[in-house]
Amino acid sequence: MCGWHFSFCVLEQHQRRNILLALAALYSLHLLASKTLAAGELTGVWNGFLGQVNVVECVNLAEHGGTFALALRADDGHNLGLRQFLLPGRGTSHTVLNEYAIEGAYGTYDITQINGSPHAAIRCITMLYRMAADARIKQIEYAFSLPALTALQGISAGVYNSMNPEQGQPAVQNWLSLVNLGTEPFRAMIEVYDQAGELNKQKSFFAGELLPGRRTDIALGHEDGQIVGLYRIVPASSNMRYAAFLSRYSARNAGSYRFAFALPAQPGSSTPGPVSISTMAEAINWGEIANPTAEEETAEIEVFDQTGTLKHRETVVINPFSQYHLLINHYLGKNNVGLLNVHCASCTGTSGRLLVQSLFYGRGAPDSTAVEWAYAAQAGL
Repeated sequence: MCGWHFSFCVLEQHQRRNILLALAALYSLHLLASKTLAAGELTGVWNGFLGQVNVVECVNLAEHGGTFALALRADDGHNLGLRQFLLPGRGTSHTVLNEYAIEGAYGTYDITQINGSPHAAIRCITMLYRMAADARIKQIEYAFSLPALTALQGISAGVYNSMNPEQGQPAVQNWLSLVNLGTEPFRAMIEVYDQAGELNKQKSFFAGELLPGRRTDIALGHEDGQIVGLYRIVPASSNMRYAAFLSRYSARNAGSYRFAFALPAQPGSSTPGPVSISTMAEAINWGEIANPTAEEETAEIEVFDQTGTLKHRETVVINPFSQYHLLINHYLGKNNVGLLNVHCASCTGTSGRLLVQSLFYGRGAPDSTAVEWAYAAQAGL
């Protein structure tokens, strides 16, 4: 018998390889990006919809350990449970949240240190798994991670994209999550732009009075079919502390799911830095470059392969609140890895910002149109 957590024994060899590659990539990317608890507390998120298994995984980066408490809360702030766990130096701990009443709900959790070394430094992520209905074919439909939240202040932005890379399948679900990490009610204008950068006044809305510690999830894009655009979160005050991320879920006509991943909102950067690219395991790789500002920006784009050889270079002008998508496979070829480097040539000092991310869609076989898995990487995280 195979356990659910690492049970790939019934999959075909190429399926196991592809899923393990994707899981390893998303786990390492998000664990490295997650916030470290050196003092105070960590706040993380969970989602019990779609029958997802939620596992909070924590690692202690220090030599000295301690005892920690995980307090689980629903989106409306009421407590669902409390769990204490010991985390030795360099140790790890896994907590399965499905032991609590999380089905058909979503929310947050706080992790605080109770006792032990004051030098303990832990990082935590939430791993989410959706199990397949027929385990004889595939035991896990998808898995992805949500790192512990990093507080934002001021304007942040992100890309929504409900386009399904597999033709003939439903729009990819996009859900924007907001969490109030402050001590006062959170209020913000959510501006929604189309692919050309035009403000969609009907879809833009005011998110008001989100109480401290609470979370709300909002449909963004898929309710209008397969579309692409940009969202901006404009808080009522630049002092408000909050977190935001966009989750994408790809359902099939038959009711199963092929992939899910989450993309934290970012303020953008004049120097976004490189992001990883890959066409391994039959992946289709798209680079997404967005301009979250009211001024047009000039992006200098470079694609390097695993040897550091420059494979492509171009300069594009991106209009305000719009974006540019680049199919990496055209330049990287098959079964290759590398870096996508984007420089904002028009940005000066703190003026001008870009968002850069890389989206990977894996196929089960060469030249197949069926997508089996997906994950994402973001520059600056």
